[in-house]
Amino acid sequence: MTGHRLLRPVLLVGLGISAIAPLAILLLGSLGRDWFYPALWPPAFTFDSWLGLWQGGGRMVGAFGTSLGLAVLTGMLGAVLGWPIGRLLAGLKGWIRHLGAGAAFLPVAAPPVALATGLHLSVLSLGLAGTTVGVLLSHLVPAIGYTALYFFGVFTGFERRIEEEARTLGATPWQVLWRVTMPMMRRPLAEAFVLGFLVSWAQVALTLIVGGGRVRTLPLEVFAYLQAGQDRFASTGALLLVIPPLLVLGGNSHRRGACGGGSPVTDRALRVSDLSIRFGDAPGLSGVTFDVAAGERLVLLGASGSGKTTLLRAIAGLSPLAGGEIEIGGTKATHLPAERRDTVYLHQTPMLFPHLSVFENVAFPLRIRGVPEARVRADVERLLASVLLAEYQDRRPHMLSGGQRHRVALARAVAAGPKVLLLDEPLASLDPVLRDEVRTALLALQEAFHPALVIVTHDLEDAAVLGDRIGLLVGSTLAQLDRPEQIFRHPATLQVARFLGVANEVPGEISAGQFQSTLGSLPVETTLREGPAVAVFGADALRWSSDGPITAVFQSCRHGPERVTRSLTVGDLTLTSTAALDREPSRGDELRLALDAERVTVFPGRADV
Repeated sequence: MTGHRLLRPVLLVGLGISAIAPLAILLLGSLGRDWFYPALWPPAFTFDSWLGLWQGGGRMVGAFGTSLGLAVLTGMLGAVLGWPIGRLLAGLKGWIRHLGAGAAFLPVAAPPVALATGLHLSVLSLGLAGTTVGVLLSHLVPAIGYTALYFFGVFTGFERRIEEEARTLGATPWQVLWRVTMPMMRRPLAEAFVLGFLVSWAQVALTLIVGGGRVRTLPLEVFAYLQAGQDRFASTGALLLVIPPLLVLGGNSHRRGACGGGSPVTDRALRVSDLSIRFGDAPGLSGVTFDVAAGERLVLLGASGSGKTTLLRAIAGLSPLAGGEIEIGGTKATHLPAERRDTVYLHQTPMLFPHLSVFENVAFPLRIRGVPEARVRADVERLLASVLLAEYQDRRPHMLSGGQRHRVALARAVAAGPKVLLLDEPLASLDPVLRDEVRTALLALQEAFHPALVIVTHDLEDAAVLGDRIGLLVGSTLAQLDRPEQIFRHPATLQVARFLGVANEVPGEISAGQFQSTLGSLPVETTLREGPAVAVFGADALRWSSDGPITAVFQSCRHGPERVTRSLTVGDLTLTSTAALDREPSRGDELRLALDAERVTVFPGRADV
């Protein structure tokens, strides 16, 4: 605690010595008469130096104006030019990225005299040596270096998915720039202006060498007064040098940041035909084909890395295709940019525009289409009421909870009126309470506004609850597309069954239209080839029966929130069952079981293949 008590006075003393004391000495020096070492206080005071600012043709005032004009122009141009350079650098990869950042750092790190000499030769060849334009160009070189490096850092951490989502809401690249990116860049642009301003304002070496003494700026006038022994005038000029940076820095510190043609009528909202996608140089999905009806919810279910998100981005126009066709609302959209497709893509994390209120976020897709204000207000209020956020319309995104942000993002997506709403893992990052909240909002919005939904997830429960149909991505193909109950009860392949986590696998043989195994005999389709085979079935396919043909030995049980799962053995087989029992058996007890043959799927082939 003692150290904490001492910290504040130590910091105050340090601030006084480093900042306040020099300014106080300059003020005394500008007012003091006949003040020489070792005197600690001027013997007399005069305002001659301040009144003298206007003498000699306003030499000091003229220099002040020249410096101010150069600094303002350097700040503005440095910010405007540093932005695209920094963004370009942030988008580079590997050694090219490091090389580009190093090139931007050179004018910042180079000794001022060396930089000034090189620039003097450059502007001399242009006939601009000794001119204000030449000095401005020389100031811009280090200023752009500073601002490019600053924007490099800004865009390295910039969430570009916000721009992607704006495009899928229908915004053109220019609308994305002016309505989304630029408002979010207000503070960075202001700070880049300050950087460029400060680089130019106190510049001596570049001004002196490139300007050749003919462009008189305030730092040069201060230097000239010091050489002439006129310390009071030099101190006055130095104080003038301090004032604009303090005003610029003070103004910037109080600035609030941004971060803190018609389609044919058809019942088919989306058709994907023989779609192929590559992951860099590696093969990805191939031959993916499916339709989505208007108002239908299709869930694409797959493991991490199966390509489901890339497939969704390809439909939205955000990722390239290797082959295939996409139709949206009966219109070919394979080669259309994202903003011209009748889809909206929602990222897993809500990409709300931080500079806009909840109302303006939802209104965004309506405003960029030029919808009349009365309709904008009516539509937005209806949407916000649908997701129970009517009273939050004036809040900014940072003032909302996680579930509320998800609901705003859903409302904004529906406001765009897409034929297809594409959702990337919409519930994956949410706790159980928020999952129910967002799931309810999603279903309510679809019930009210009827967009077709394509949802990707790796979660079996989400797929079962949200999907009218489920498309299962296994390997590099769409392995099965069907209603949830068919998918879970009758998987198309053994790989599909294993992905779904089907509880029981029983090896056996197919012979004479029967599947023979430890559990007995089951009839199978005669089209299945004879030989080794595997039967799969869920834990709910086994039921307790006093006269059941299967004798099992009870091993253990696991209590879940809604059911009890029991582990059993039949010979060398281990099975699981969720059937209800009148009493809980003890380990080693024998139980009689029956198997519901309608819930068993048999696949020819060995279980270990």
